[in-house]
Amino acid sequence: MTDAKDMSKEIVSSTGSMGIDTRSDNRIYWNVRQPMENALRVERSFTRLEEVKRVNAPDVRSDGRRQEQFNFGDLPNRRDVMRFIASDEAARQLINPRNPFSSNVEVAFPIDDNDWYISLGRNGVERKTADSLDNLVHDTAAPDMLKYPIDAVDKVLKEGYSFKTDLSEPSVRDQVLKLWEHTFGWTEQEIENLQKRLEEQGETGEKNVWFGALQRPTPDGRKIVAVGMAEKIQFKRTNGKHIDIIELTEWSVDPDFRGNGYMPATVTQIAAQVLNSYQPEERKEKLLIAEVNIQNRAHRTGYSSGMNIAERVAPQILKQNVAVDGVKSDFALMYISPASLARNYSPDTVQAILRETQAN
Repeated sequence: MTDAKDMSKEIVSSTGSMGIDTRSDNRIYWNVRQPMENALRVERSFTRLEEVKRVNAPDVRSDGRRQEQFNFGDLPNRRDVMRFIASDEAARQLINPRNPFSSNVEVAFPIDDNDWYISLGRNGVERKTADSLDNLVHDTAAPDMLKYPIDAVDKVLKEGYSFKTDLSEPSVRDQVLKLWEHTFGWTEQEIENLQKRLEEQGETGEKNVWFGALQRPTPDGRKIVAVGMAEKIQFKRTNGKHIDIIELTEWSVDPDFRGNGYMPATVTQIAAQVLNSYQPEERKEKLLIAEVNIQNRAHRTGYSSGMNIAERVAPQILKQNVAVDGVKSDFALMYISPASLARNYSPDTVQAILRETQAN
């Protein structure tokens, strides 16, 4: 989420910014800047989040629409989320089944021997999951066989498709808006702002957003059939260093082209872009995640793109996370694990993906 005063840079942010901010669909998010090394402090902080009735610097569009995205008085439909890096000791105390607070831990997995990524969630009484948690866990289990993500890219290239990694063309922006406007709430101005960010990054070399779209050749030009992006946020670790967490997000496929493997190819290409922004020796220190819509079977795209769901020491399910296409949905948290990074996104594979997709 960008500074509300800088309207020329505002986009629909999935990661949000550090600190407390509000989101669409009555959600309040707290990205905690400092690592949490005391479980009791975590519990007290999350309890205090429920008492927040006002956010000092809300994300506001020039048309005022964002001011109405959060109703603090609608407690039954409210959702509180708190995300942070925790020490190993604190994390294990939080996920301990004997700890009553553990029911608030929706996502938890180690990022190394010392630190964990944790996401807490608390919903109002009217914000109930569409299915039982056991069924959601069962439905998002990994398939028996996993394909190589690069195969999805090779398939669409052989079919004559190509990739677009910028929004410089008005026709591309118009097509992306059609896919993102209703589903994710983007405006024409925000699409243009995303392109401005992409252009500025090309000049500075420091990247925090990435974009990718799959195009189908037609007699009237190239038609976008799948689109997505990625966005970076930094958290501080217990050793004092920062970790880049990059969220692969805004996955959308033209309804007429679903079920053809177009979204996995697009996500794979975007992941390769992200990884190519870092030196090969740095990549294992970064965390690529995605919050995937279970009702829309987006976890299948995640698996096909080389992503995994972490060991179920927590459900790894974001309950009634947000409304998509007007329907509140449950999401799974997926990530590119170290094993998947080695198997699916070696330096040679990343270069091969980019070489093939950028040549079109």
